[in-house]
Amino acid sequence: GRDDQGGAPEAARQAQGRCDMEQKHTPLPWYIEGSPTKVRADFGAARFRVTVADCAVDPTLIPQDHANAAFIVRAVNAHDALLGACKAALTHPLLDGVLPDDMVHLLRAAITAGEGKG
Repeated sequence: GRDDQGGAPEAARQAQGRCDMEQKHTPLPWYIEGSPTKVRADFGAARFRVTVADCAVDPTLIPQDHANAAFIVRAVNAHDALLGACKAALTHPLLDGVLPDDMVHLLRAAITAGEGKG
């Protein structure tokens, strides 16, 4: 649907690539499609399709474009699970006081980076 001002749907505005960490990103999962290589997502009841990223750097670099898109898709689709695993490791009662300090530091750094705070 359209918003109150008759403009594009809110989801489409979100998909326009704003970098504000408080802004919600395009819903997951993201996937690779097309030539030139694009990272895409579908959402909503009508399965509205958006291009999240155009990875076409150069027509002679199609394998690299695909590798870039694959890396983006893997990272984005795994983000929530990896962030959750790091938080769970720090708060799990059986691991309290057991993890070495360097591991705790790495987990906290990963959480900070994953939450966009570092």
